[in-house]
Amino acid sequence: MRFDFIPFVIEDQIVGYVHKGFAEHLRKFQYVFEFLPDNGSRGARVTLNSSLKTPEDRTRAVGEVVKSLGEQLIPGCDFNQLYPVTSSFGARTFFSLERAAAPYFGIKFMGYK
Repeated sequence: MRFDFIPFVIEDQIVGYVHKGFAEHLRKFQYVFEFLPDNGSRGARVTLNSSLKTPEDRTRAVGEVVKSLGEQLIPGCDFNQLYPVTSSFGARTFFSLERAAAPYFGIKFMGYK
């Protein structure tokens, strides 16, 4: 089961784990996602394109991918609940992601009522 997932890494921090099946859909968006091979010292991983440097740029680019994948792959995504993506609770935000899409990127999230 562990081998079914690829670490999702931003600035050398693991922010989630992407299932290999979902990763195949993300490969279509090379302007947003980069797939880095296992180089011996680090295993294979997925990250954001190095041109996406600011949280705002990352949020916009990943948001476009999520909208493109839409209801077909991410049911219940209503495109109005952004959630901060961090490496741990209270850490700085790398970008924001639609809450309904967070599980597909293996991102932990908490809800408050």
